[in-house]
Amino acid sequence: QDTGACGCCGMGIFADSGGAVLSLYRTATETIHRDMFLLRSDKGGEKFKGMKISPMESAKCIMSTTAFAQAPAGVLAAWETSEQIYAARWDPARQDFQGDAEASLLVSRPRRKGYGIDG
Repeated sequence: QDTGACGCCGMGIFADSGGAVLSLYRTATETIHRDMFLLRSDKGGEKFKGMKISPMESAKCIMSTTAFAQAPAGVLAAWETSEQIYAARWDPARQDFQGDAEASLLVSRPRRKGYGIDG
């Protein structure tokens, strides 16, 4: 899937203990689609598959970032969407995240007038 990438947002890349390579980045398609997208390779970066994990629409760059950490039951990933921070676990047995609906909201920043997408 051709998504484009936001030039301002941070892209995270991580190699897990089993040799899989995971990457999260913010898309930038049609000026408004700023979805969080996962690229993964089970063959050490030889071939990648992609999937949208968290949709978002914004006409402005939100300058978000991502993070990864190895855990006993898989890889933990964190990202920001719409001024909220989410985390989910990559399950290597299922080859999938728990899913956006199962992602945990970690932090919610109150909206302030004149900040970000509120203008």
